[in-house]
Amino acid sequence: MHSNNILHRDLKTLNIFLTKDNKIKLGDLGVAKILEDLDNFVTSKVGTPYYLSPEVCEDRPYNSKSDIWSLGCILYELCSLHHPFEAKNQAALLLKIIRGKCESIPRIYSRQLGEIVHSCLIKDYKKRPSINAILQLEVVQSKAQLLKIHLPIKKKVPEPEESQANVLPNRNNESRNSNQPRTSDKLTSTFRHRKDSTPQINSPARTRK
Repeated sequence: MHSNNILHRDLKTLNIFLTKDNKIKLGDLGVAKILEDLDNFVTSKVGTPYYLSPEVCEDRPYNSKSDIWSLGCILYELCSLHHPFEAKNQAALLLKIIRGKCESIPRIYSRQLGEIVHSCLIKDYKKRPSINAILQLEVVQSKAQLLKIHLPIKKKVPEPEESQANVLPNRNNESRNSNQPRTSDKLTSTFRHRKDSTPQINSPARTRK
């Protein structure tokens, strides 16, 4: 979804559906937003209070990392059977979310899972991982392979490597030019020629008194 520049903006457990084929699907895209670029921000305040990110609670612009916060709330709820942030009224709830402090998930779960949940619930949205980064984690990859789940990972384009022609000398050209003088030899011979052709000025002999 994020690869298509779409923000869900209302991720929660009630909007996640499990089919008969054990496939997980997201529903209720009524408040979803399509962006020209995933790094763009939106300002409208929508979503379910328990899953709102701190930037939404503070009426600040937000982007796809707000969905990542909601994902962290969902994972936390699945592990702990309660929301990471709870309060008696909405004002107190928003204040807790803005502070961004919650208890860790139960210790019966692995440390790797706890780290994923924690990374999604970082208050600073810039430090939260993207969904693609989460799917590329080794623990996620191994679990998906064990359960035979295909992960739609958007692979990064590798940086172009330096061609061997720029790194290694071309032996064919080197053998062809072996009989030709090198550039350094040319410069040396030119310098010698100039030095030999420069007229010498003899100082006049001193007259003896």
